[in-house]
Amino acid sequence: MRIDLHFASGTTEACQTLVKQIPPDRLFDAYCQGRHELRTSDLVIAVAPEDMEKAGIRYLPRAEYIRDALRRCSDEQRARLTRGGAFSGIANLTAHRVMKLPIESDVFWLVVEGGPLPMPVMCVVHAIKLAADGDELLIVN
Repeated sequence: MRIDLHFASGTTEACQTLVKQIPPDRLFDAYCQGRHELRTSDLVIAVAPEDMEKAGIRYLPRAEYIRDALRRCSDEQRARLTRGGAFSGIANLTAHRVMKLPIESDVFWLVVEGGPLPMPVMCVVHAIKLAADGDELLIVN
């Protein structure tokens, strides 16, 4: 089985390139584990960028991530989080709503935190399980 990542419309190439450095199966495993343990599909998967291949991955409910982000971000970041901009989507929309997919879909906010960037890199990712059937790849539910 293989995991394929699909990005929400409007995700920049730079963001996709950054995220593609993280093994997709690690992201999917973190999402599945978080969904099971926390009993919610409204999750944020947060990754530290130091070594994307071996990055520490954590999962938490989106509301908890927002509360934590508001406590630790600068005034400028807080304003962008609460008033608009790329970071605000996470405060206002579930990943499922961004992708217009049912709650059962494996969709999550992915946040690459830290590093030299003024704001975390955020995007919505839909993880799709694929299995080989001869020469074809089939979506696995």
